[in-house]
Amino acid sequence: MVDIICPNYNLCARFNGGANAGHTVLADGVEYKFHLLPSGMLHEGVANVIGNGCVVDIEGMFEEMGPVRDNGFNFDDRFFVSERAQMVTLGLRLADTAFETNNKRFIGTT
Repeated sequence: MVDIICPNYNLCARFNGGANAGHTVLADGVEYKFHLLPSGMLHEGVANVIGNGCVVDIEGMFEEMGPVRDNGFNFDDRFFVSERAQMVTLGLRLADTAFETNNKRFIGTT
C-alpha cells in the first residue's frame, strides 16, 4: 500500500524496527524485496529516510540497494539515514552468534 501512495508525497520514511520486517514491491515487472529500505526508493522525487527508531543492518542495507541501483534508480540525493539510528555491523552479528552458541541460549529471533 505504501508503494502505491508514494508518488503523491515528498517523503517516505521508516520510523521503527529493523530488517526483520519486509515487503515486496513490483515495479516495471521487477520484484524488489525490501526489509529495511523505504519503498519510496523506486519513485523519483521522493526523499527516503531511515529514522531514529530503526535498527540498520549496514550489510543488509547495501545488499538491498544493489538491485535498486542496478535497475536505474538514482537515489544519491534522496536517501538519508538518521545519525541516531542504531547500527548493526558484522562484528556485532558475530559477537551475538558467539554469545548464543557459547551459552547455548539460541532463541532464533531475527
